[in-house]
Amino acid sequence: TFTICTWEDLQPGQYAIPFSIRLPKDLFSSFDYQDQVKSNTYNASILYRLSARLEPENWKLHKLKYKQAINVRATPPKHNQNVFQKLETPRTTLFFLSRGKTSVNVVVERDFVNYGEPLIVKITIDNSQSKIESQQIIVRLFNDLVLKAENRTITRKNIKYRTRLGSVPAGKISKENIVAVPLMPGGMESTVDTGTIQSAYRLEVFLDGSMVDGSAKSCTFPIHIGCG
Repeated sequence: TFTICTWEDLQPGQYAIPFSIRLPKDLFSSFDYQDQVKSNTYNASILYRLSARLEPENWKLHKLKYKQAINVRATPPKHNQNVFQKLETPRTTLFFLSRGKTSVNVVVERDFVNYGEPLIVKITIDNSQSKIESQQIIVRLFNDLVLKAENRTITRKNIKYRTRLGSVPAGKISKENIVAVPLMPGGMESTVDTGTIQSAYRLEVFLDGSMVDGSAKSCTFPIHIGCG
């Protein structure tokens, strides 16, 4: 709370007074989530409002008030660019005959993105050391959500985006596939952890069919999303 000006500063007339506020570093991102499960409605919100008040010199007159909602995007304390992971899986036929191996190189352009920006993922499939066609690549963005209130907890794992890349012939290396994961208004919530609200994102890239032997072959990247 602070004073912009006093009556001693103002002469009769109309004014537009610019000002700025330095937000504290520990503010959570704005957040708004609603869900209906049977007869139960779940609401979780982190809301910010800027309130302006004009106080007349004569205390008997009414004060003029106005409130404006504002959105806050919390920047993570640490974020990285060009995050790289490599996925390598042996190839077999009839579950035991070795047919070489397939490698997948995944680069996430940056692991922090804002509302409305695309999350850029670059994927190269190296099937040059395999004697059979590669499996298809599946890319998914998950939102892991936990809400707590009193003695209740609701947990959600939502797939926010999914796409599939085609296979690569034996002995070949694919061109670099650029996947732009859209983060569109109305479909995303912020990354946030207040204790009662926990919302986290992870990008998963895996080989379709690699789980036949019971072991999932995947690359997983934590992603921070700021969604005021």
